[in-house]
Amino acid sequence: MDQPQNPRPHEPAFHRPASLWPIGPWLNWGWHGLFIEGHAAYQFFRFCVIGGIGVVVNSAIMYMTYHLMGMHYLLASVAAFFVASANNFLLNKRFTFQDRDYGLGLMAKQYLKFMSVTLIGLGINLGVLTFLVELFGLDPVISNLVGVLFATVSNFLGNKFFAFKQSS
Repeated sequence: MDQPQNPRPHEPAFHRPASLWPIGPWLNWGWHGLFIEGHAAYQFFRFCVIGGIGVVVNSAIMYMTYHLMGMHYLLASVAAFFVASANNFLLNKRFTFQDRDYGLGLMAKQYLKFMSVTLIGLGINLGVLTFLVELFGLDPVISNLVGVLFATVSNFLGNKFFAFKQSS
């Protein structure tokens, strides 16, 4: 008797844990998923690698606009955000979510969804940035980096389930 084919070949042979507790099965599921193309853990790892590239781009633009050009730190952060976002959109489309449909209409639609998700991340980033600069007197470039880290999880979830959602 033939075994039914797995409708989701990217899912591991073992299934997601049914309950939130204990955490051990979740860690095991996530660890193994790092090595399975299409698995959420695999995608999150790639999202973080590309995010790391985006952080370098963001920090470089933030440093140049704030320290070298004398732009206000909030405006410098917004400028850095838009440059890094364009870079991250293209890299995430291709490498994280492995979407190779480059039709202009689809890309425009995805970019609008991507930007709506990342604008929420920008709000989180600017909130953290302002909080750290105004209340603790931290350097804006460092504070911006902390804000980017806070926005990472919301950006991943929004992009996975909204901007680059695969039709079933």
